[in-house]
Amino acid sequence: MTNAALHTSTTCSLLSSSHLYLHLNPFSLSPSTYPSEKESEPKSLQIQTRWSKMPRDYKLISEITNHTRNWTVKIKVNEKSARRQSQNSSKTYQRLTLSDCKGNRVQATIFDDDINILKNTLSPLKDYYISNAHVRTIEPRFRYVENNYQWIINNHSRIEEITGEEENIKEESYSFISFNNLNDYINSTAQIGISLSTRGSTTITINPEIPEAISLQTWSHEHNDVLNELREKITHIPMPNASTSTTININEVLESTEMNIVHCIKASVLITDLQQNFWYMGCSLCKKRTSEEYEKEISCPCSTKKATAQPRSLIKANLSDSTGTMLATLFGEQAEKIMSCTSIDLMQFSIKEHMDEIENLVNQCNGKEFIFRLKSHQYIYEANTDQRFNVISVNEIPPKS
Repeated sequence: MTNAALHTSTTCSLLSSSHLYLHLNPFSLSPSTYPSEKESEPKSLQIQTRWSKMPRDYKLISEITNHTRNWTVKIKVNEKSARRQSQNSSKTYQRLTLSDCKGNRVQATIFDDDINILKNTLSPLKDYYISNAHVRTIEPRFRYVENNYQWIINNHSRIEEITGEEENIKEESYSFISFNNLNDYINSTAQIGISLSTRGSTTITINPEIPEAISLQTWSHEHNDVLNELREKITHIPMPNASTSTTININEVLESTEMNIVHCIKASVLITDLQQNFWYMGCSLCKKRTSEEYEKEISCPCSTKKATAQPRSLIKANLSDSTGTMLATLFGEQAEKIMSCTSIDLMQFSIKEHMDEIENLVNQCNGKEFIFRLKSHQYIYEANTDQRFNVISVNEIPPKS
């Protein structure tokens, strides 16, 4: 390859025997290092070997900002999520949580085609050197670790797995709590080793290489008969019937500052925004948004099973009683109950722009009373914090005896 030909190439990616992708910038090579036409693969291997012996002068995660240049950090991959679909665009992304030897952590994200390119590297619980990922500030509402920056990793980032006798970064330590003592930690903010609810950034690691997990696996093998007996029993607990639950008024709900608490109220419905989108297209399995058309097969990271694009109701409504009014969001079956129609109906009325049909359904719904079970959560945007409510069940008011 001539020097001129090398200059016309913008990038050169190499796949090593450890499935690691490295980025070479041809303009940073001196003329003496340009490979000749007679030297192709052997020269590439020499370049790779020379890089693998680079000096280990690395920084800590806390020292990296969007103004830091030519940096290298030694990290451990703590968490690596599956590929996810963005709710607001056609982009796909994969989240990682990285830590260094001092316990500093940073969020990292890989987008679109780079997910496949880097799928065989950055494995959970392994150590790597990372150089020159793109560093951006991160909005507080998207932040789930104590760091004002996030890293965008792509095929231009330099990544090298740490192998051999080099000192590894200490793994995160956990303080596990038994189920017998779980009640003592209700509403606690401490990490208790098991999560009873999940969010978009939650990652589940299967069979982690930690003593507690190995001990549990050994126990399960020794007590397989006990586990089989438990599988044959009922393994679910029905949700309490909202119609028999004690209700509180809306003013009490709005005054409550506790998040993720389920409230039960009796209220009437009032839908005033007829311009809202009464539905969205989602995965038939996990209900996440998709840009695919109705009934088209989709590849969703939620499952290996075939999924299709299906409409799902999404309605914002005012709930009112004698003490006040609150805005709540209803999804799927709960929205269909108050509207007395299906999600497919709402999709068809909206697509055909039959606003008279939508308006007729809304008029029939407005003023009706139901018993709602709803859950509060915080929504943080820039410097503002809002309290929002999602309806998790809707019940008819039982007739008076």
